[in-house]
Amino acid sequence: MDPVSKVPRKRTANYTAEEKSLLIQLMKKRPFLKSKLTDGKSIARKKMEWEIVTREFNRHSHIYKRDTLALKRAWENMSRRSRAPRRNLPRTDIGDSNTAPTPDIGTKVEE
Repeated sequence: MDPVSKVPRKRTANYTAEEKSLLIQLMKKRPFLKSKLTDGKSIARKKMEWEIVTREFNRHSHIYKRDTLALKRAWENMSRRSRAPRRNLPRTDIGDSNTAPTPDIGTKVEE
């Protein structure tokens, strides 16, 4: 076994609601990051834009400093969790379901 793979991840502070809100605001300014394009130019542009998001995020003094990988992972988790309530809704043709997703930070992620 490779000893490098046994190194545990470093634990960081949990994201506060303020940090999540800031990340959402920054992502709204960068819609290209949500693009599904995977060609070389798009990947390079996404990498550059993630670096910009990281710099803007870390520029704020009242937050825990994060690296690009951590912000990317947080965004993916927030996006996945925002879609979860819709997956659990019953599928109907008439749309008269009484269950509605709870309004939270997830609705801001989808916008």
